[in-house]
Amino acid sequence: MYTEQDISQKKNTPLISFIIPYYNVPTELLGECIESVINLSLSEDEYEIILIDDGSDISPKDVVCKHKNIRYIYESNQGPGAARNLGLDNAKGVYIQFVDADDRLNSKEYDKCLQVLRNKQPDILIFNYIKTDEFGISKEYDIIKTCHSLSGADFMLNHNLHGSPWFNIFKSEIATNIKFPTDIMNEDEDFVARLIVTGKNVLTYPVYAYLYYYRRGSLTNAINNERVIRRVTDSEKLIIGLQDFSKQLSGVQLAAIRRRISQLTMDYIYNSITLVHSWNLLMKQIKSLKTHNLYPLNRQRLTLKYYLFSIISGNKLGLFVLFNLLRKR
Repeated sequence: MYTEQDISQKKNTPLISFIIPYYNVPTELLGECIESVINLSLSEDEYEIILIDDGSDISPKDVVCKHKNIRYIYESNQGPGAARNLGLDNAKGVYIQFVDADDRLNSKEYDKCLQVLRNKQPDILIFNYIKTDEFGISKEYDIIKTCHSLSGADFMLNHNLHGSPWFNIFKSEIATNIKFPTDIMNEDEDFVARLIVTGKNVLTYPVYAYLYYYRRGSLTNAINNERVIRRVTDSEKLIIGLQDFSKQLSGVQLAAIRRRISQLTMDYIYNSITLVHSWNLLMKQIKSLKTHNLYPLNRQRLTLKYYLFSIISGNKLGLFVLFNLLRKR
């Protein structure tokens, strides 16, 4: 059991809540996901699993009935953002971990993270992951490379932020006023940026604690023209939302969120060219970005790729060159 004096002040408060949004995932994968949580070095009173059934056509109840410590909550289909928000509203744990229903935790490595939580009690702990594709080929992804303690804003100023919520454990109290947007497809990017910049004590811990399983038919990876166009165009709502959020910030937090906004704006222009292939739509997007003072991009050396892209894309001629070079990628 966790014993640090500040981490369990309330009676019957688990150390960590695992929130699993569920929508039409094969039940055998869900079962493996749940087993990966149960197999951690946690006693029954140290954790809870909250399974949010987002109006799935495949009932997970047979899997749920086999295990303890699972709270099953059903809602009509509203999308992953709403499902995660419902999980946050119902979580009792000191810490929160999101797990997708077709992914797993790497128990040996994740147990190391749990020990860090007990000993250091950070606001946020960030770790690495392993991606396995549909052919069984696995690859390690290094979000961070060293153990370090710093503020979330300092982390964002010195690292390219990973937009998924799976690769960090965070205190529930720092997310009290942070929710996933429910009207865009890029809801993860919005939540993670607000969460990380809010954290005062962030620990980076370079272990591969999360196992991400790529499924071509999953909601995240489903490919069709309508979804691609919406994901790209929703990026503008994401960016403007973060720009509005930045008005609440100052100092290093403001600099950090502005860096993230600049990177997301570059990605927006790049993805519009490479995925949508419409010059007319690109020009409309650029015009809209101008009205929000988001274009041209700030010429900062955030990364070499960003710096070169900001120079080339800074005028219509440069955009035209990029459009013709990149649209066939």
